[in-house]
Amino acid sequence: MNDAPPTTPIRLLVWALRPHWRRVAAVSLLSAAQVAGTLLLPLLIGRAIQQITLGLTSDLDVTAVLIAALGIVLAGFYAAQEVLAGKLSLRVERELRDRLYAHLHAIEPRVAHQQPTGQLVTLVTADLIPISSFLGLQLSRLVWAVLVLILAAAVMIVIQPLLAVLALVPAPLAVLAILRFRRVAGPMVGRQRQRMAEVTGLIQATIMGVAAIRGDAREQYELGRFRAANQEVLGEALATNRTVALYMPSLVILPNLGSAIVVVVGGLLAIQGGLSVVDFSVFYTYLVMLVPAIQILGRVLGQAQLAITCAERVAAGLAEPVQTSVRETPLAPGPAGVELEGVHVASPDGDTVIEDVDLHVPPGGTIAVVGKTGSGKTVMLRLVNRLTEAHEGSVRIGGEPVEHIDLAGLRGAVASAGSDEFVFAGTIAENISFGRPEASMDEIELAAARAQAHDFISELPDGYETMLGDRGAGLSGGQRQRVALARALLSHPSVLLLDNVTGALDSLTEAAAVEELHRPDAEDLPTRIMVGYRPVLLSRADQVVVLEGGKVIARGTHAELLETSQEYRELVGAE
Repeated sequence: MNDAPPTTPIRLLVWALRPHWRRVAAVSLLSAAQVAGTLLLPLLIGRAIQQITLGLTSDLDVTAVLIAALGIVLAGFYAAQEVLAGKLSLRVERELRDRLYAHLHAIEPRVAHQQPTGQLVTLVTADLIPISSFLGLQLSRLVWAVLVLILAAAVMIVIQPLLAVLALVPAPLAVLAILRFRRVAGPMVGRQRQRMAEVTGLIQATIMGVAAIRGDAREQYELGRFRAANQEVLGEALATNRTVALYMPSLVILPNLGSAIVVVVGGLLAIQGGLSVVDFSVFYTYLVMLVPAIQILGRVLGQAQLAITCAERVAAGLAEPVQTSVRETPLAPGPAGVELEGVHVASPDGDTVIEDVDLHVPPGGTIAVVGKTGSGKTVMLRLVNRLTEAHEGSVRIGGEPVEHIDLAGLRGAVASAGSDEFVFAGTIAENISFGRPEASMDEIELAAARAQAHDFISELPDGYETMLGDRGAGLSGGQRQRVALARALLSHPSVLLLDNVTGALDSLTEAAAVEELHRPDAEDLPTRIMVGYRPVLLSRADQVVVLEGGKVIARGTHAELLETSQEYRELVGAE
């Protein structure tokens, strides 16, 4: 599954099965063997009836043994088919989930930011189950049902052509009912999956924001939202069930109509001598086989509709454009200069976020960025590691356009830490070494010490092995910031992006952390671009850039801007 996935649902299903053609062939052969044994059974029953009629007791014993042996063989075929089909289903599901998960991490940032989290979670979880189920167990049952219908009908035609035609008259009506069901149920199933994705997103959002919900006493409000969304899921599910209840009984009624015709016409033929009782019994047994085959076919095609609906969603997810590099140029080790020239960034709605921004940071240099909320500070930092793409202008690192640099190498060379940096569930040591899992404990502790985190970590009962909950539950805001800063420092980056990462620290701790970022005895200090407002950080920068409305309105040293820029003095509270 290394090639590009198709964008249509049917082709996607075939593409997912292609690497497993041997298993598909084995499951199909087992289904065919089951059908062959199943079709042999009526012949043995007809033979037994004839032996009973003729009083051939010894031959009847042999026939009974053959019927029992055939039942055992069919049970073995069925068990083997279920095992192989189950393995096929689970493997397809795993491979699709791996492919989707990797793809979602690679899609272009502008696309990723527009996708609701619940949609993405549903895509890699619930939407894959109907697909894998259909491609495994349901597909094997489909093969069985189709073969039974074709071969049993063929045998019936050989036994009594006229009777077979009369018996099979309702079959096209059943097929039409199935096709009609698919056409009506398809949109309904799609809406049901969409509502389920919305509920998943709501659950995730409320669990992540539970502290804010409790703090504002909004539990009942959120419960009401959830109940309303859950009711919509129920409404769509009930509508689908009503459709199933309307169409599926036809798959029971129509074959039984065929049975009624056979009983009347076939009975008359048998009475008049045009058809032997044995042949009538064998014929009717084959007809009885058609009923479950048609019912299974209907159920499987219903599952197929759900699988196709989910495959449409998966195909759409896999069709989202991925972020790539033009040349895969490696980035040289050591501090790298950063240049932004005429950069323009617009929001998905077309609003300007960054406009005509120029920025030049020499290797190992430091620039601080300040501005009001919404002025574009974070977006400007995210341009450096391509978490945001420039619509116009150029962004260079080490003299190379960022889109020419190997993407994994770029992200490894540009470390970032923010005021609300994500902290994963796991130990503190695992969080600090997230970008360098091979780092030694001494390196982890050194990075924590530089980030002013070592002391508070050492005071915890389990130290660096202290387990943290989701999003760093168990740590204060300032502690999470220091863990995030330690993570960034441990990676020994060429460029370090700090987005108000010391904002929750007290003045003394912040001063110590900033001092570590500018140690004169340190070798290969990274190029630093920092957002912050306190003098201890701003005064150490080679240059300070002031943003307003996505534009650079002033630049200079901290001291120069205090003299020349009213906006700067207001931002840093120097008035």
